[in-house]
Amino acid sequence: MPKHKLTDIFVIKAAFERLTNYNKVTPSGETILTPFNFSGKTRWNIGKNLRICADALELWKKSVVEPIKAELGIKINADEKDPKFSELNSRAIAQAEEIVEDYVLLKVPFAELTDDKNPVSADVLSILDKFELIEQLP
Repeated sequence: MPKHKLTDIFVIKAAFERLTNYNKVTPSGETILTPFNFSGKTRWNIGKNLRICADALELWKKSVVEPIKAELGIKINADEKDPKFSELNSRAIAQAEEIVEDYVLLKVPFAELTDDKNPVSADVLSILDKFELIEQLP
């Protein structure tokens, strides 16, 4: 079971979020939000991975970010230019770098990711490959 830094989970979650839908341009120039043509199993794996990532990030938010916000006296509508906001970000990200956990993430089949019906971007494929989340590589 691979270990990931929590900062990796931010990246992995973003990649899986981009595997839910894509913008398709019609011949008339209209842009339509279109689901990828994945099997039910693959959609399940993507959804499960999104839940795992979201749960990990929510726990980090509650156990790390919120206590730092309280300590610094940052309100919900804080100005991002406020030095306290910058300190919050620095400290929270530093702690996220230190958190290394076993996350049981499910792989996505190579054949579905590279099918011409599914215009998955190269950067998403690169992220999934980096974190060994592609099943059945050639």
